[in-house]
Parts: sequence; C-alpha cells; structure tokens
Amino acid sequence: CSTDGSAAVAAAKGGEIYNTTTSGENWTPRDQKRKWVGVTTSSNGVKMAAVVEGGFVYTSENSGDNWEQRGSARNWSAIASSSNGNKLVATVAKGKIYVSSNSGQSWTAKESNRNWLNVVSSTSGNKLIAVVGTGRIYTSSNSGSTWTARESARNWRALFIAGNGNRAFAADFGKKLYSSTDSGETWAAL
Repeated sequence: CSTDGSAAVAAAKGGEIYNTTTSGENWTPRDQKRKWVGVTTSSNGVKMAAVVEGGFVYTSENSGDNWEQRGSARNWSAIASSSNGNKLVATVAKGKIYVSSNSGQSWTAKESNRNWLNVVSSTSGNKLIAVVGTGRIYTSSNSGSTWTARESARNWRALFIAGNGNRAFAADFGKKLYSSTDSGETWAAL
C-alpha cells in the first residue's frame, strides 16, 4: 500500500486484481482473472505493478484503475518497487531476475536461472534481496546489476526489507526467522 495507507493493490491468484484509494474501505476489481502472484506500489500509491504466473508483468500509472501488459510471458514469482515506482525488480521461478529502471516499460535479465521465489527493494531501489526456494539468499547494492550469494541454502520464503535497506528479515519456511542489519550481507537466526 501507499505510505499513508490510502491507496493499495491486492490480487487473488486465479482471480482479479483489486485497488482501493479509500484505505481499504472499498475495493474495485480491475483487469481480468489471471494467476496473479505478486503486487507492489510506489510510496504515493500512483505507480503499481503486478506479475502473473505463466503470464506477463502489468503496470498502472493511475493507482490501479487501468493496467498495461509489459515484458514477456514468464513464470513470474514476485515483484518489488522503489519508493518512486521507477525501479522495479521481478523474479521468475526457475528463471532469472529482471530489473527495470523505467517503471516496467522495458526489462533486463540479470543473474542465473534459479528457482527465485521472492524479492524485496529498499525505497531507493538500490538495495535488493532475493531468495531461492531451497537455495540461498542473494543481495544487490546496485539496483540489481550484480548479485552476491549470501547465507546458507534453506527453504526461504518470506522477505522484508526496511526503507533504507539496512535491516532485513527472511523466513526459513517452517523453521526460523533470520535477521540482517547490514543489507543482507550477514544473517542471524532469531
């Protein structure tokens, strides 16, 4: 959702994508039923993006009222945005990581083919963290241009990164929560 909580986007896998500009009081279905698997928004809630498993990336520049198809059809798994919505990063299950610096109009493939499951972005879009299912955590400090493997191979799923990207959390599915205070370079079990 937006920083002030007024605008938000949500999606049902196999259902529709929904937006609100009333802090969640009213939700409006948009676009059509798809296998939506990830959504993100700029801090002001104007620029939104979403990914479809086995489909495309979709972007909106009017708080989710209208959506435009972007990129190529892939097995997308997650998407994250910088605060201004210009820098996007998206992962493909059993594929690559893709980055965009123009709000999703064009995409560049990065990193190797892996089972990427989740990705998060700092507000600047410079610090990124991505996880591989039954694999390692990867970090980038240059908007996704290069990636470095971190932490041991685990069954990673959920991710969170604080605004400036220094503090982060990663969940080993069914086991422990891990914390980092150095942008994902080192991790400690909580």
